[in-house]
Amino acid sequence: MKVLLLSAYGHCRGGSQRSLLELFGALVARGVAVCVASPEGPFVAALPRSVRWLHLPSTHALDGRLQQLRPDNVHRLVRVLRAEKPDVVHTFQFGSHLLARLAGALAHRPVLHTLLGPLSPGERFGGGHVGAIAGGLLADAVARGADPHGAHVVPSWLDLAAFPRTPLPERARVVLLTRLDGPLARLALVFAETARRLAPSGVSFAIAGDGTALERVRDAPLERLGHVEDVQTVLGGARVVVGVGRALLEAMASGRAAVCLGRTGFGGMVGPERVGRLAFHNFSGRGFGPGAADALVAELRTLLEDPAGLQTRVDWGHGWVERYHDVRSAAAHFESLYSEAVARGPEPHGEALALVARLGGARLWRGLVRAAGPLSGAP
Repeated sequence: MKVLLLSAYGHCRGGSQRSLLELFGALVARGVAVCVASPEGPFVAALPRSVRWLHLPSTHALDGRLQQLRPDNVHRLVRVLRAEKPDVVHTFQFGSHLLARLAGALAHRPVLHTLLGPLSPGERFGGGHVGAIAGGLLADAVARGADPHGAHVVPSWLDLAAFPRTPLPERARVVLLTRLDGPLARLALVFAETARRLAPSGVSFAIAGDGTALERVRDAPLERLGHVEDVQTVLGGARVVVGVGRALLEAMASGRAAVCLGRTGFGGMVGPERVGRLAFHNFSGRGFGPGAADALVAELRTLLEDPAGLQTRVDWGHGWVERYHDVRSAAAHFESLYSEAVARGPEPHGEALALVARLGGARLWRGLVRAAGPLSGAP
Protein backbone atom coordinates (compact mmCIF):
# COMPACT_ATOMS: atom_id res chain seq x y z
CA MET A 1 0.00 0.00 0.00
CA LYS A 2 1.32 3.46 -0.94
CA VAL A 3 -0.30 6.51 0.66
CA LEU A 4 0.11 10.21 -0.07
CA LEU A 5 -0.63 12.22 3.09
CA LEU A 6 -1.72 15.76 2.29
CA SER A 7 -1.50 18.53 4.89
CA ALA A 8 -2.48 22.16 4.31
CA TYR A 9 -0.38 23.59 7.13
CA GLY A 10 3.35 23.03 6.76
CA HIS A 11 3.95 26.42 8.36
CA CYS A 12 2.21 25.54 11.65
CA ARG A 13 3.53 23.87 14.80
CA GLY A 14 0.36 22.91 16.64
CA GLY A 15 -1.13 19.73 18.04
CA SER A 16 -2.56 18.52 14.74
CA GLN A 17 0.91 18.65 13.18
CA ARG A 18 2.32 16.60 16.08
CA SER A 19 -0.47 14.08 15.56
CA LEU A 20 0.37 13.74 11.87
CA LEU A 21 4.06 13.21 12.54
CA GLU A 22 3.26 10.38 14.94
CA LEU A 23 0.83 8.78 12.50
CA PHE A 24 3.46 8.89 9.75
CA GLY A 25 5.89 7.00 11.94
CA ALA A 26 3.28 4.40 12.98
CA LEU A 27 2.26 3.77 9.35
CA VAL A 28 5.87 3.34 8.24
CA ALA A 29 6.40 0.89 11.12
CA ARG A 30 3.50 -1.17 9.73
CA GLY A 31 5.14 -1.33 6.31
CA VAL A 32 2.97 1.30 4.58
CA ALA A 33 4.84 3.31 1.93
CA VAL A 34 4.28 6.96 2.85
CA CYS A 35 4.93 10.23 1.05
CA VAL A 36 3.82 13.68 2.19
CA ALA A 37 2.71 16.77 0.29
CA SER A 38 2.53 20.06 2.19
CA PRO A 39 3.82 23.65 2.23
CA GLU A 40 7.29 24.34 3.58
CA GLY A 41 7.79 25.06 7.27
CA PRO A 42 8.57 23.61 10.70
CA PHE A 43 6.25 20.68 10.10
CA VAL A 44 8.36 19.55 7.14
CA ALA A 45 11.61 19.90 9.08
CA ALA A 46 10.24 17.51 11.71
CA LEU A 47 9.23 14.76 9.27
CA PRO A 48 10.95 11.40 9.75
CA ARG A 49 13.78 10.85 7.29
CA SER A 50 12.02 7.77 5.98
CA VAL A 51 9.16 9.91 4.63
CA ARG A 52 9.39 11.39 1.13
CA TRP A 53 8.22 15.02 1.08
CA LEU A 54 6.72 16.83 -1.92
CA HIS A 55 6.30 20.61 -1.98
CA LEU A 56 2.73 21.88 -2.40
CA PRO A 57 2.46 25.66 -1.79
CA SER A 58 -0.28 27.02 0.42
CA THR A 59 -2.10 29.55 -1.75
CA HIS A 60 -5.71 30.43 -1.04
CA ALA A 61 -8.93 30.73 -3.01
CA LEU A 62 -11.76 33.20 -2.39
CA ASP A 63 -9.96 35.04 0.44
CA GLY A 64 -9.28 31.76 2.20
CA ARG A 65 -12.87 30.49 2.32
CA LEU A 66 -11.95 27.47 0.22
CA GLN A 67 -8.35 27.41 1.40
CA GLN A 68 -6.04 25.73 -1.14
CA LEU A 69 -8.62 25.04 -3.84
CA ARG A 70 -7.12 27.12 -6.69
CA PRO A 71 -6.58 26.06 -10.31
CA ASP A 72 -2.79 26.27 -10.01
CA ASN A 73 -2.83 24.08 -6.89
CA VAL A 74 -5.08 21.57 -8.63
CA HIS A 75 -2.53 21.39 -11.46
CA ARG A 76 0.32 20.87 -8.99
CA LEU A 77 -1.41 18.12 -7.05
CA VAL A 78 -2.58 16.26 -10.16
CA ARG A 79 1.00 16.22 -11.44
CA VAL A 80 2.18 14.88 -8.07
CA LEU A 81 -0.46 12.15 -8.05
CA ARG A 82 0.34 11.03 -11.56
CA ALA A 83 4.07 10.96 -10.83
CA GLU A 84 3.86 9.22 -7.45
CA LYS A 85 0.87 6.95 -8.23
CA PRO A 86 -0.30 6.47 -4.62
CA ASP A 87 -3.01 3.92 -3.96
CA VAL A 88 -4.92 6.48 -1.88
CA VAL A 89 -4.67 10.15 -0.86
CA HIS A 90 -5.22 10.86 2.86
CA THR A 91 -6.09 14.46 3.70
CA PHE A 92 -5.94 16.31 7.02
CA GLN A 93 -7.22 19.69 8.21
CA PHE A 94 -9.43 22.04 6.28
CA GLY A 95 -7.64 23.37 3.23
CA SER A 96 -6.61 19.97 1.92
CA HIS A 97 -9.96 18.16 1.69
CA LEU A 98 -11.57 19.88 -1.29
CA LEU A 99 -8.29 20.24 -3.16
CA ALA A 100 -7.62 16.52 -2.87
CA ARG A 101 -11.19 15.63 -3.72
CA LEU A 102 -10.97 17.41 -7.09
CA ALA A 103 -7.34 16.52 -7.89
CA GLY A 104 -7.93 12.91 -6.90
CA ALA A 105 -10.92 12.69 -9.24
CA LEU A 106 -8.92 14.18 -12.11
CA ALA A 107 -5.94 11.88 -11.49
CA HIS A 108 -8.16 8.84 -10.86
CA ARG A 109 -7.01 8.33 -7.26
CA PRO A 110 -9.31 7.56 -4.28
CA VAL A 111 -9.29 9.96 -1.34
CA LEU A 112 -9.81 9.46 2.40
CA HIS A 113 -10.58 12.54 4.52
CA THR A 114 -9.77 12.86 8.22
CA LEU A 115 -11.39 15.75 10.07
CA LEU A 116 -9.35 17.01 13.01
CA GLY A 117 -11.48 20.03 13.88
CA PRO A 118 -14.98 21.52 13.52
CA LEU A 119 -16.18 22.02 9.96
CA SER A 120 -15.88 25.37 8.18
CA PRO A 121 -17.53 26.40 4.87
CA GLY A 122 -14.45 25.12 3.04
CA GLU A 123 -14.87 21.65 4.50
CA ARG A 124 -18.40 20.82 3.42
CA PHE A 125 -18.61 17.60 1.52
CA GLY A 126 -22.02 17.90 -0.11
CA GLY A 127 -22.94 14.26 0.44
CA GLY A 128 -19.50 12.87 -0.26
CA HIS A 129 -17.50 10.24 1.58
CA VAL A 130 -15.86 11.53 4.75
CA GLY A 131 -13.80 8.50 5.70
CA ALA A 132 -12.52 9.10 9.21
CA ILE A 133 -13.62 11.62 11.79
CA ALA A 134 -13.37 12.36 15.50
CA GLY A 135 -16.53 11.11 17.19
CA GLY A 136 -17.68 14.49 18.47
CA LEU A 137 -17.65 15.96 14.94
CA LEU A 138 -19.78 13.32 13.25
CA ALA A 139 -23.13 15.03 13.80
CA ASP A 140 -21.72 18.32 12.49
CA ALA A 141 -20.41 16.62 9.35
CA VAL A 142 -23.69 14.85 8.63
CA ALA A 143 -25.64 18.09 9.15
CA ARG A 144 -23.43 19.71 6.50
CA GLY A 145 -23.99 17.00 3.93
CA ALA A 146 -21.62 14.14 4.76
CA ASP A 147 -22.73 10.58 4.13
CA PRO A 148 -23.21 9.03 7.61
CA HIS A 149 -22.56 5.57 6.17
CA GLY A 150 -19.16 6.70 4.90
CA ALA A 151 -17.98 8.19 8.18
CA HIS A 152 -15.77 6.03 10.41
CA VAL A 153 -14.97 7.24 13.92
CA VAL A 154 -11.23 7.21 14.61
CA PRO A 155 -10.24 8.62 18.03
CA SER A 156 -7.44 11.18 18.15
CA TRP A 157 -4.14 9.41 18.60
CA LEU A 158 -0.91 9.79 20.55
CA ASP A 159 2.49 8.11 20.53
CA LEU A 160 2.43 6.86 24.11
CA ALA A 161 6.15 6.03 24.02
CA ALA A 162 6.91 9.72 23.46
CA PHE A 163 4.99 10.73 26.61
CA PRO A 164 5.98 8.35 29.42
CA ARG A 165 4.35 8.79 32.80
CA THR A 166 6.56 10.52 35.36
CA PRO A 167 6.01 11.40 39.07
CA LEU A 168 4.22 14.62 39.89
CA PRO A 169 6.55 17.49 40.89
CA GLU A 170 6.40 18.91 44.40
CA ARG A 171 5.97 22.47 43.13
CA ALA A 172 2.39 23.71 42.59
CA ARG A 173 2.81 24.79 38.97
CA VAL A 174 0.02 25.20 36.40
CA VAL A 175 0.79 25.40 32.68
CA LEU A 176 -1.43 26.54 29.83
CA LEU A 177 -0.28 24.57 26.78
CA THR A 178 -1.76 25.77 23.48
CA ARG A 179 -1.40 28.12 20.55
CA LEU A 180 -2.87 31.53 21.39
CA ASP A 181 -4.21 32.99 18.18
CA GLY A 182 -7.58 33.07 16.45
CA PRO A 183 -10.41 31.66 18.59
CA LEU A 184 -7.90 30.33 21.14
CA ALA A 185 -6.58 33.81 21.97
CA ARG A 186 -9.19 34.25 24.71
CA LEU A 187 -7.70 31.33 26.63
CA ALA A 188 -4.74 33.53 27.52
CA LEU A 189 -7.02 36.15 29.09
CA VAL A 190 -8.85 33.54 31.19
CA PHE A 191 -5.57 32.01 32.29
CA ALA A 192 -4.02 35.40 33.13
CA GLU A 193 -6.98 36.35 35.32
CA THR A 194 -6.71 33.00 37.09
CA ALA A 195 -2.99 33.58 37.70
CA ARG A 196 -3.64 37.01 39.22
CA ARG A 197 -6.04 35.48 41.71
CA LEU A 198 -4.07 32.37 42.70
CA ALA A 199 -0.42 33.47 42.44
CA PRO A 200 -0.51 35.17 45.88
CA SER A 201 -1.22 31.75 47.43
CA GLY A 202 2.08 30.35 46.11
CA VAL A 203 0.93 28.76 42.85
CA SER A 204 3.16 29.44 39.84
CA PHE A 205 1.81 29.80 36.31
CA ALA A 206 3.29 29.52 32.83
CA ILE A 207 2.07 29.72 29.23
CA ALA A 208 3.75 27.35 26.77
CA GLY A 209 2.77 28.46 23.28
CA ASP A 210 2.95 31.48 21.05
CA GLY A 211 0.37 33.73 19.41
CA THR A 212 -0.97 37.25 19.26
CA ALA A 213 -2.64 37.07 22.68
CA LEU A 214 0.65 36.95 24.60
CA GLU A 215 1.05 40.72 24.30
CA ARG A 216 -2.27 41.17 26.10
CA VAL A 217 -1.13 39.37 29.27
CA ARG A 218 2.24 41.03 29.81
CA ASP A 219 1.28 42.29 33.27
CA ALA A 220 0.05 38.93 34.57
CA PRO A 221 2.13 37.00 37.17
CA LEU A 222 3.08 34.15 34.85
CA GLU A 223 6.04 32.91 32.84
CA ARG A 224 5.77 33.18 29.05
CA LEU A 225 7.73 30.30 27.53
CA GLY A 226 6.74 30.92 23.91
CA HIS A 227 6.70 28.03 21.46
CA VAL A 228 8.40 24.96 22.89
CA GLU A 229 9.73 22.01 20.92
CA ASP A 230 10.33 19.91 24.03
CA VAL A 231 6.75 19.49 25.24
CA GLN A 232 7.72 16.64 27.57
CA THR A 233 9.99 18.87 29.65
CA VAL A 234 7.22 21.43 30.08
CA LEU A 235 4.79 18.71 31.16
CA GLY A 236 7.36 17.30 33.58
CA GLY A 237 7.42 20.57 35.53
CA ALA A 238 3.64 20.93 35.82
CA ARG A 239 1.19 19.50 38.32
CA VAL A 240 -1.83 20.66 36.32
CA VAL A 241 -2.09 21.36 32.58
CA VAL A 242 -4.81 23.62 31.18
CA GLY A 243 -5.68 23.72 27.51
CA VAL A 244 -7.67 22.20 24.67
CA GLY A 245 -7.36 19.29 22.28
CA ARG A 246 -4.24 17.20 21.94
CA ALA A 247 -2.28 19.02 24.67
CA LEU A 248 -4.62 17.47 27.24
CA LEU A 249 -4.02 13.96 25.90
CA GLU A 250 -0.27 14.58 26.15
CA ALA A 251 -0.68 15.76 29.73
CA MET A 252 -2.81 12.77 30.71
CA ALA A 253 -0.37 10.32 29.14
CA SER A 254 2.47 11.97 31.10
CA GLY A 255 0.64 11.56 34.40
CA ARG A 256 -0.60 15.11 34.86
CA ALA A 257 -3.98 16.42 35.90
CA ALA A 258 -5.74 18.08 32.95
CA VAL A 259 -8.40 20.79 32.85
CA CYS A 260 -10.18 21.34 29.53
CA LEU A 261 -11.15 24.87 28.48
CA GLY A 262 -12.35 23.82 25.03
CA ARG A 263 -15.70 22.65 23.78
CA THR A 264 -17.30 19.44 24.99
CA GLY A 265 -15.13 16.39 24.49
CA PHE A 266 -11.81 18.15 23.80
CA GLY A 267 -13.26 20.21 20.95
CA GLY A 268 -14.85 17.24 19.26
CA MET A 269 -12.01 14.76 19.76
CA VAL A 270 -14.28 12.47 21.77
CA GLY A 271 -17.68 11.25 20.67
CA PRO A 272 -20.94 11.74 22.60
CA GLU A 273 -20.92 8.14 23.82
CA ARG A 274 -17.98 8.92 26.13
CA VAL A 275 -18.52 12.58 26.98
CA GLY A 276 -20.41 11.68 30.16
CA ARG A 277 -17.35 9.94 31.59
CA LEU A 278 -15.18 12.88 30.59
CA ALA A 279 -17.57 15.31 32.26
CA PHE A 280 -17.26 13.44 35.53
CA HIS A 281 -13.53 14.12 35.49
CA ASN A 282 -13.83 17.67 34.08
CA PHE A 283 -12.54 16.84 30.63
CA SER A 284 -15.78 17.85 28.91
CA GLY A 285 -14.84 21.52 28.68
CA ARG A 286 -15.30 24.59 30.83
CA GLY A 287 -15.47 26.85 27.80
CA PHE A 288 -13.95 30.31 27.92
CA GLY A 289 -16.91 32.64 27.97
CA PRO A 290 -18.09 34.83 30.88
CA GLY A 291 -17.31 33.24 34.21
CA ALA A 292 -14.60 30.95 32.85
CA ALA A 293 -11.96 32.40 35.18
CA ASP A 294 -14.19 31.79 38.21
CA ALA A 295 -14.67 28.15 37.18
CA LEU A 296 -10.96 27.65 36.52
CA VAL A 297 -9.94 29.19 39.86
CA ALA A 298 -12.36 26.88 41.70
CA GLU A 299 -11.16 23.81 39.79
CA LEU A 300 -7.47 24.53 40.41
CA ARG A 301 -8.05 25.15 44.12
CA THR A 302 -9.85 21.81 44.38
CA LEU A 303 -7.01 19.96 42.65
CA LEU A 304 -4.06 21.68 44.35
CA GLU A 305 -5.53 21.54 47.85
CA ASP A 306 -6.56 17.85 47.62
CA PRO A 307 -3.55 15.65 46.75
CA ALA A 308 -5.66 12.46 46.84
CA GLY A 309 -8.22 13.93 44.45
CA LEU A 310 -5.49 15.13 42.13
CA GLN A 311 -3.93 11.65 42.08
CA THR A 312 -7.31 10.13 41.24
CA ARG A 313 -7.62 12.51 38.30
CA VAL A 314 -4.12 11.61 37.16
CA ASP A 315 -4.69 7.84 37.35
CA TRP A 316 -8.01 7.97 35.53
CA GLY A 317 -6.71 10.22 32.75
CA HIS A 318 -3.64 8.08 32.14
CA GLY A 319 -5.77 4.95 31.83
CA TRP A 320 -8.17 6.71 29.46
CA VAL A 321 -5.40 7.71 27.03
CA GLU A 322 -3.83 4.24 27.07
CA ARG A 323 -7.20 2.65 26.31
CA TYR A 324 -8.51 4.91 23.55
CA HIS A 325 -5.73 7.01 22.02
CA ASP A 326 -2.74 4.80 21.14
CA VAL A 327 -1.36 5.75 17.70
CA ARG A 328 -0.67 2.10 16.92
CA SER A 329 -4.39 1.34 17.05
CA ALA A 330 -5.13 4.38 14.89
CA ALA A 331 -2.57 3.30 12.27
CA ALA A 332 -4.12 -0.17 12.06
CA HIS A 333 -7.57 1.37 11.66
CA PHE A 334 -6.39 3.72 8.92
CA GLU A 335 -4.74 0.87 7.04
CA SER A 336 -8.09 -0.90 6.82
CA LEU A 337 -9.76 2.34 5.69
CA TYR A 338 -7.16 2.72 2.93
CA SER A 339 -8.14 -0.71 1.63
CA GLU A 340 -11.81 0.32 1.68
CA ALA A 341 -10.99 3.53 -0.22
CA VAL A 342 -9.07 1.61 -2.88
CA ALA A 343 -11.97 -0.81 -3.30
CA ARG A 344 -14.40 2.11 -3.58
CA GLY A 345 -12.31 3.77 -6.29
CA PRO A 346 -11.93 7.43 -7.35
CA GLU A 347 -14.80 9.89 -7.51
CA PRO A 348 -16.00 10.98 -10.99
CA HIS A 349 -14.46 14.37 -11.64
CA GLY A 350 -17.80 15.80 -12.75
CA GLU A 351 -19.23 15.26 -9.27
CA ALA A 352 -16.23 16.94 -7.66
CA LEU A 353 -16.53 19.95 -10.00
CA ALA A 354 -20.25 20.22 -9.23
CA LEU A 355 -19.48 20.36 -5.50
CA VAL A 356 -16.91 23.11 -6.07
CA ALA A 357 -19.46 25.07 -8.11
CA ARG A 358 -21.93 24.96 -5.20
CA LEU A 359 -19.32 26.09 -2.69
CA GLY A 360 -17.28 28.57 -4.67
CA GLY A 361 -19.57 30.09 -7.25
CA ALA A 362 -19.32 30.54 -11.00
CA ARG A 363 -16.00 32.36 -11.14
CA LEU A 364 -14.01 29.68 -9.32
CA TRP A 365 -15.92 26.94 -11.15
CA ARG A 366 -14.97 28.38 -14.58
CA GLY A 367 -11.30 28.56 -13.58
CA LEU A 368 -11.29 24.98 -12.37
CA VAL A 369 -13.09 23.72 -15.46
CA ARG A 370 -10.40 25.36 -17.62
CA ALA A 371 -7.72 23.77 -15.42
CA ALA A 372 -9.46 20.41 -15.57
CA GLY A 373 -9.65 20.36 -19.36
CA PRO A 374 -6.10 19.11 -20.12
CA LEU A 375 -5.99 17.07 -16.90
CA SER A 376 -9.16 15.05 -17.13
CA GLY A 377 -8.02 12.41 -19.59
CA ALA A 378 -6.59 9.01 -18.75
CA PRO A 379 -3.75 9.01 -16.21
